[in-house]
Amino acid sequence: MPNLMVAIQNAVNPRELGVATATSALFRSLGGMFGVAMSGAIMTAQLQNLHYTLEASENMGMHSLIDQGIQQIAQLPLAQREVVASVYRHAISTTFLVGSLISAMAFTVVLFLPEHPLKSFSNSDQKKADGSAAR
Repeated sequence: MPNLMVAIQNAVNPRELGVATATSALFRSLGGMFGVAMSGAIMTAQLQNLHYTLEASENMGMHSLIDQGIQQIAQLPLAQREVVASVYRHAISTTFLVGSLISAMAFTVVLFLPEHPLKSFSNSDQKKADGSAAR
């Protein structure tokens, strides 16, 4: 994230560095929270859909996969345990696939962002910029 922070700080006026840095941190936290929530929702939806599909097609009579813990899954017969593991593998792979698609879209957006040359301010330049902005 240091590169992103440098790019953000380079794109704003020196008087707005604090606001830009804080806003970046806020949106990074919100993005992380939203990403984790979205991944959990995708995984849960996949588990529920696959469970109902397996239960209807194979008539296994299992309890809801969402309600079972590791101990209950370990006590299942080998065939059912393999089905449960397969369902989880599929749900996890779908979650990562969606995440990689979102990452690819973000990368594409970054390719089209405008390029700003790095600014260099000395103390005297900073004082001039602050003085002219105050007027």
